[in-house]
Amino acid sequence: MFATGMKDVLPDIEGISEVYGTSAFVCPFCDGWGLRDRQISVIAPNDSNLHYVKMISGWTKRLTVLTNASLLTDEQHAEINIHGISLVEESIQ
Repeated sequence: MFATGMKDVLPDIEGISEVYGTSAFVCPFCDGWGLRDRQISVIAPNDSNLHYVKMISGWTKRLTVLTNASLLTDEQHAEINIHGISLVEESIQ
C-alpha cells in the first residue's frame, strides 16, 4: 500500500534540500531507527518536534536538539536536561 497526497515540508534552512534524504529526514519513524546508536540532531523549534525528541531519546546517547533560534521554556530546558540531551539554540547556518 502506498500513501499518496503526502508532501514533506522542510524547514526554511538554506541548503537543507540538498541533503534531504541522505542526511536530513522528516520522519523519525521512517528514517530515524536506521540511525540508532549514531549522532542524531533534531530540528525542534516547537512542542510537537520536542515530542519526537523524547520518543527517540532511547535510540542513541548522542542526541542533539537544534531549536534554530526558537527559545525554549524553562520546563522544556529541564526536560531536555533530564534526558541528557545536548541543546543548541542558535540559528542553523
